Amino acid sequence: MKKLLALGMTIVALVFMVGCNSSSSEEKKVFVSETEGYTSEITYYYKDDDVTRQTTKNLVSYEYLGATNAAEAEATLEPYASQYRDVKGIDYSIDYERDPVVEEITITYADIDYEQVKNIDGFTIEGDISQGISMKKSEELMLNQGYTLKE
Repeated sequence: MKKLLALGMTIVALVFMVGCNSSSSEEKKVFVSETEGYTSEITYYYKDDDVTRQTTKNLVSYEYLGATNAAEAEATLEPYASQYRDVKGIDYSIDYERDPVVEEITITYADIDYEQVKNIDGFTIEGDISQGISMKKSEELMLNQGYTLKE
């Protein structure tokens, strides 16, 4: 399970902050990490250097989880998944019906309750959030975490 958390199964919300206001149109960058049995795709939406929202889609095989069926996969992941339900600014879903398990998370940074997410496993905030979320620093962090930028 530690391996699973280290890869950021439940969420990769590694956030660095800098101030930035933008009037340009929204752009996006997609980062991917793939290992046998686990794929994570994280998309950042941003204006200039200011991240506005982030989507994450994780695909995790039952074998990777050490599970043989949906019930076992759910028993393994539910303690982590339950942390994201009913959190303001986070839309969360997880589907155990087929192999692989499909987890989808959308974070809308303008709406998120940072006090509520402080204790969620895998959600890291560094810096002063009042200054915004830097796309440049987020990209550096994702690349340092082993993700590749999808062109």
